[in-house]
Amino acid sequence: MNGKNHKLSDTLYHIAITIMTFFAIFFLLQLAIGSLIYRVFITLDWKEAPIYYHNSFLIVLECAGLLLMLFLYRRVTKNISDGKIFIFFVFAYIVAGLYLILRTEPYLRSDPYMIFKYVERFNEGDYSGFDKGYYMNMFPYQLGFLTYERLVALFTTNLRVFYFLNLLWVVLINFCQWRIVKHIFPFSEVTVKYTILMSFLFVPMFFSITWMYGQIPGFSLLCLSFLMLVRYLKGGKKYNLFLSVCFAAISYQLKMNYMIGIIAMIILLVLFGLKKKNLRYFVAIGLLVLAVGILKSAVPGYYKWVSGYNFGEGTPYISYIAMGLQENDGTRAPGWYNGYVFDVFIENDSDPDAVNDLSIQYIKKRIPEFIKDPEYTFVFFRDKITAAWCDPMFQSIWSGPIPDDGPDRTNDPVLKNIYKGGRIYEGIEAGMNALNIVILFGSIFFLFRKRLPIFKNNGSEWRSEGSDSFFDLVLFYAIFFIGGYIFHGISEVKGQYIYMYMYGLIPLAAYMMSEIDIKNSKNKKRNTNED
Repeated sequence: MNGKNHKLSDTLYHIAITIMTFFAIFFLLQLAIGSLIYRVFITLDWKEAPIYYHNSFLIVLECAGLLLMLFLYRRVTKNISDGKIFIFFVFAYIVAGLYLILRTEPYLRSDPYMIFKYVERFNEGDYSGFDKGYYMNMFPYQLGFLTYERLVALFTTNLRVFYFLNLLWVVLINFCQWRIVKHIFPFSEVTVKYTILMSFLFVPMFFSITWMYGQIPGFSLLCLSFLMLVRYLKGGKKYNLFLSVCFAAISYQLKMNYMIGIIAMIILLVLFGLKKKNLRYFVAIGLLVLAVGILKSAVPGYYKWVSGYNFGEGTPYISYIAMGLQENDGTRAPGWYNGYVFDVFIENDSDPDAVNDLSIQYIKKRIPEFIKDPEYTFVFFRDKITAAWCDPMFQSIWSGPIPDDGPDRTNDPVLKNIYKGGRIYEGIEAGMNALNIVILFGSIFFLFRKRLPIFKNNGSEWRSEGSDSFFDLVLFYAIFFIGGYIFHGISEVKGQYIYMYMYGLIPLAAYMMSEIDIKNSKNKKRNTNED
């Protein structure tokens, strides 16, 4: 590469870094300020009605209490290895998970119920779910997750086993988070330990194990894919790239939303390509795109072959964007699910082209309405985004045995209190509200100090460790968050769909927490020396 191209590559790299960092900070600030002002409770029934509360001064005390706990944890674990800490939390997590699984009656509703119903039928050779107007005909992009459940169902259809597998998937997610951070921050043991604690304290992930809808196994494989990619980018063998590509492709099949994570990895590879001036990173992008494309065709192709049904691509995704721009029925927040994608598909005789055209027409009609009335637009998106992102529990409790499912789904006094929104629920919610605020502000401070060119003198300890590309690896989490924020900002949104973007920010906040702690230690040493 000649000098002129070399300079252009560097310029593009720095422009891309700066733009993405500013977008991340802009979106994070909105959520951080919103979380300080509002706390949203989504009713634990079928209505999913948001109730907006203004936080009192107690939120400051809650955050201060959490920070104090984190600093005490740092002192207590000073001489304990991160591996032992992780094993301790895994043991405690599995015990708590088994308690939840065994003390609640297994029950499925909504989409998880529909998918599982066809799991049993498909395994019996009944593929009538592909008939026009039926669920799998409308949503064939659920076939990847259905296939996963079919494989498990070959051994058992006991729902508690599926819940337990979700629990193990969450443990794997936390394992990947731990190992990724050890690779990215090899010089900061404190960051690693904070990441372990905050990952296991992120309870929306824990309570979501009873919701069988692909988010958890899909996110687990996405995290595993990123772990393998990090190992490859840090000089690992080519098989790490191969595994990363495979896990990413499967993750997309389990839940289409994880295309956001795949795009984030592609952007990361582009950044490495621009910075390192090496084509191997662009070859990696090609392999990733190829693997996703192959599985995207192979899974529905297999079902067309084995079932004899020549079904289409189902409800076009543009209809979700149309739904995400609609007012709701007075109970759910604007832009949340209101049945539009289902109704418009049925009303148009399962014709995806007609649905696509109608959805585009609706969007074209809606955009001028937003432009014409800025105040209305602000309120619409404020309520839509706040209802999802400022719910500290991200609907994880709603995903379990809520009262509408029957009063006897759990007789355990602790769990019944949680699932009815009692005092124990309120305590957990208050803790999660504080944790989310710490994560958001910690991420903002991290990006300000470590990413923006105006603070380019910071982060020298990273470069002194022999790798000036740590910054780019951490940026994956910010890009993943930006993608999730924009995607669900214009499309359908629910708390259930977005908690993984908040979880992904934990390493950024953990590093900033470790820096505060390090500075306190340095100040103490300086004062001691002066004495």
